[in-house]
Amino acid sequence: MKILLKKLDGWSREVIVNEHTETILQLKNTAIRALGNTQLTVDQIQLIFKGDKIVQEYVRDCGIENGDTVMVVVKERSYIRIVVDIDGERIQLHVEQSESVENVKNMIHDKKGFLVHEQVLMFNGMEIGNGRLNHFRVCDGSTVQLFFKTFNITVKDLNGKSHALQVRLSETVDDLNCKIKQKTGVMPNQQTLTHKGRTLQSQRLLREYGIHENSVVHLVGRLRGGWMD
Repeated sequence: MKILLKKLDGWSREVIVNEHTETILQLKNTAIRALGNTQLTVDQIQLIFKGDKIVQEYVRDCGIENGDTVMVVVKERSYIRIVVDIDGERIQLHVEQSESVENVKNMIHDKKGFLVHEQVLMFNGMEIGNGRLNHFRVCDGSTVQLFFKTFNITVKDLNGKSHALQVRLSETVDDLNCKIKQKTGVMPNQQTLTHKGRTLQSQRLLREYGIHENSVVHLVGRLRGGWMD
């Protein structure tokens, strides 16, 4: 069916809508395309039919019929400041209230270098994943905690014994040395670690060596009596 999208300033555009399967979200995206403003988000679009805000999920549930007019209201962008807590270190971000969580992770990457797929953002005790900040009630002045996903790797010693460890790719080689010490008893200063023929240097990040899920790191450790058992 055909309906008319209209704004209070006189703008209008006739669009084709599938009254059986189309969602209101799809209709909002249709309105954005019709307006020709690619900077708009669906959160900025409010649709009104016969004086009431449309809150239903599907067009078919709104009583809209062929030839009807749906009013389009564009809400202004709203900006907020949030704090990202990274293990006690705090950074401030100036973002849109309807900013996607993915974009926030990209901003953190730009500031700190943390890979997007490593990041886990938590707010009020729950992970905020796909969606936008306002969907999770993040508002001006909110503090979001940043954690990192853990990955499983295998550390093999010269005897071929395997040790399973969980690491974060943002950790340093020194951090891995300490975990190996806890697992094997070999002191960090007695460890030499290699991955794909490269010797891992302390203070460097694990991700700098291409280490990822299920990677194998080789441990060379020399004790006073010879190679470790």
